[in-house]
Amino acid sequence: AKLDELAGKIKAAGKVDTIRVIGHADKTGKASSNMKLSQKRAAAVASYLKAQGVKAGKIITAGKGDTEQVVQCDAKLPKAELIACHGPNRRVEVEVTVAK
Repeated sequence: AKLDELAGKIKAAGKVDTIRVIGHADKTGKASSNMKLSQKRAAAVASYLKAQGVKAGKIITAGKGDTEQVVQCDAKLPKAELIACHGPNRRVEVEVTVAK
């Protein structure tokens, strides 16, 4: 639902210069795997936006891996709690630049 709302706002925004779709992962696992996962997250969101009619030529995707954590979690937490704690780190950010 949030992506549908975003796609509608982008299409209504007028002249869009760029749409940066940036994927992120949590610290669980290897850094190389997290980088690939973050890139796949970004690509999935970009693909969805394109399917909703957002111009593909304006979309730039990137993965940041696990380099930009928004919350820090104690690795000693029980597994289920650790997974829940890391939830905010697993995300996709979309930055839209509109021409003046």
